Amino acid sequence: KSLLIRSNFTGTINNTGQSTLKEQMTGGYYGNSLWRNLAGSYLTLKDESAYLTGTTSATLVNESGAEVKKAGAGVSSIEWDIVNGGNIRIESGGLSISGDVSGTGSIQADANTSLHIYSNEFQIHTLTLDPTANLDFRGSRLEVTNFNGNFAQQSGTYSPGASPAISTLDGNYSMTNGSIFEVELAGSIPGQFDQLTVTGNVDLVHGQLSVALLNGFTVNNGQHFDFMIVDGILNGTFLNLAEGALVGNFGTDVFITYRAGDGNDIALYTAPVPVPPAFWLMTSSLLGLVSLSRRKRA
Repeated sequence: KSLLIRSNFTGTINNTGQSTLKEQMTGGYYGNSLWRNLAGSYLTLKDESAYLTGTTSATLVNESGAEVKKAGAGVSSIEWDIVNGGNIRIESGGLSISGDVSGTGSIQADANTSLHIYSNEFQIHTLTLDPTANLDFRGSRLEVTNFNGNFAQQSGTYSPGASPAISTLDGNYSMTNGSIFEVELAGSIPGQFDQLTVTGNVDLVHGQLSVALLNGFTVNNGQHFDFMIVDGILNGTFLNLAEGALVGNFGTDVFITYRAGDGNDIALYTAPVPVPPAFWLMTSSLLGLVSLSRRKRA
């Protein structure tokens, strides 16, 4: 069915089939507005004239097993808050999202499409970008557990995971001045603190680092938090945080190293300064050679 709604919409629509929105749907001005995409249903935003506009009293709920799809030319817009347990797919053109986003679902941008994020809070489990898709992030905060694609962060705060979590960015990650990478600490075990694995290269270029303690967690001496595992090449440092610099005092002084793990990862640590695992691996190898040499002499 095709929807053409220009007047204000108040109430609830439960979509159980396939619906296409070709112009605007306005909601939230005179009461709460709710569009619920039930499992197995589809809502298609067709062309650039299709958009959901209104206030924060309007919500789009996309349940597990449901899909919101952008099709046709131009950029469609969703100004409503989104609770996404299903999938949002950009098949063609672009999609602009300015309402807050939450949920355990996914968003995917197909080839030659664009995703524009202006949300204050944008939290999603999986974000998948085709190599030719463009991500334009101008929102305040981005939280993604599984990020498939390259991310060039120009602004806002990127906090991987879901307060906190072990996360993956399958691609390259770069930062510029004004962009912030946030690490959340709620314990000393990965998963209790944010740990992001980047499969490609990381270019910090003086992006900023933010550290947040959650759930009353207290940092103690002798702790080590490997928060970014870099499989590719690591270039640059966070703004004003050279190797071994003091990040701040969180009950005890916390420092940063870019030589953690295999010598190419980023970690926070407290005194006494921990010896990187790469050092122990190298030391063990050397001791093995010395031992072997001694056996030969004997």
